[in-house]
Amino acid sequence: MSDESRNPALALHDILNRLWNTGGVKVQDGWHAVLSAQVGTLDFAQRHGEVVGLLNLVGERLRGLPDNNRTRIRCEEYVPQWHSAIVFRGLWNSAANSTAQSVISVPALHQLESLGEQFDSLFGYEDTELSEVAVTDLRSSLQEWRNLLDSADLPRGMTNQIRGEIDHIEWLLANVDLFGSAPVVNRSRQLVGSGVMAMATRPSLATRINAALAGVVAFLTLTNSGVEQANGILEGVQEMATHVQSIADGERSEPAEPRQLGPADIPTQSDGEIIDVEAEDEAAS
Repeated sequence: MSDESRNPALALHDILNRLWNTGGVKVQDGWHAVLSAQVGTLDFAQRHGEVVGLLNLVGERLRGLPDNNRTRIRCEEYVPQWHSAIVFRGLWNSAANSTAQSVISVPALHQLESLGEQFDSLFGYEDTELSEVAVTDLRSSLQEWRNLLDSADLPRGMTNQIRGEIDHIEWLLANVDLFGSAPVVNRSRQLVGSGVMAMATRPSLATRINAALAGVVAFLTLTNSGVEQANGILEGVQEMATHVQSIADGERSEPAEPRQLGPADIPTQSDGEIIDVEAEDEAAS
């Protein structure tokens, strides 16, 4: 995988640059050529929505810079132009007044590319690597999640949410050459959060959820660090799962509350086993 595909700004630049290079065709034909999907179809909606997601990632990173940062000030002036290129408000089905090349200016494209080249130093993307080992860990973990969802008694809404997140990550992996690895990493982080919530909802499943989480956590750490750091974080996740499991075991082993006595449990005068303490005292004296 190329360095460019790991960077959301450069991934977005590559898409818009390909759109610009389609030339004087209709806007919808230009997008069809770039996304390999017909405008108006579900496939196009998903792919085009992911392009909007790349812009959102770029904007999120820019807003993380100090208010007086020159890169932020300069690039935020171009964000509306990048947005307008993606969600073009002119006619998509006519090349008479607007073409795919006309949706964005060359200076706006160059500025996006320049920002992408600065992402490494600004946000540490030079440390991000979507290696084959990391992807293998992620795919294995996603299958673990599917097995868990098929058999575990999680709330229906949570099950559907996590299944949707898994489907999205797998789709992003299949389209990583188009959208880059940043969306894969972001969605994987979201899945980890969902796993923690599932663990809190069903503590008795902590061990199984931890097994499903392990590959996702390994993927996230391997893409940004190394095996040693990944192993350390995995140990932390295991400790968390063990702690949650111990809480669940403790809840199951709590002593039962004392039973409240009813009328049938209270002795009466006709009970032959009642001992008359006063009579015994008189006999003893």
